[in-house]
Amino acid sequence: MEQEKVYLIQDPGEDKIVLSLQQEEERGKIYFFLLALQQGLYHWQLALEHCAARTWGRIEVRALVAAKAKIKIQGRIKIFPTARGSDSFLNLKTIFIGPTAQNWLEPQLEIETYPVRAGHAATSSGFDLRALTYLRARGISPQQGQQLLLQGFFYDLLKTIKSPQLRSQTRQRLKDALLKVKLDEN
Repeated sequence: MEQEKVYLIQDPGEDKIVLSLQQEEERGKIYFFLLALQQGLYHWQLALEHCAARTWGRIEVRALVAAKAKIKIQGRIKIFPTARGSDSFLNLKTIFIGPTAQNWLEPQLEIETYPVRAGHAATSSGFDLRALTYLRARGISPQQGQQLLLQGFFYDLLKTIKSPQLRSQTRQRLKDALLKVKLDEN
């Protein structure tokens, strides 16, 4: 059985999400989409706990940070002594718009047994203005180009959601939220 947890966060605040894999060969994935478009701190702790043998889990994060917003994402994978043979990965990706956007990414691994496969990655970059210029040169308006680039950033993860209902609901909510993003205001 595979658990899928999907989150789309748009308001500043602080919270914690934990996915605990308790059964042998259980699978689970956290999809975390964050649109930090308002001024304030968005502080999230995401944890994936492997408690049984041969479990498989992923945490996937995509975040957009706009001007005057601050994000802090702490991602943690914990593999307990009872979880031999587990496989886990934490992937944090952010894109920021404007010189005052701030982000802190803290990937953590806590491994208490072997053999296991575990890893993490964290990347952060500014909005790609060269790609936007390329699209404008091909007749695409700045607003359409921005939407295409932002959708591409989020939709590569969105398309991996297995549940058609969750994928469709998240796609619509994400599309509506991205329409609020304006480069010239940030």
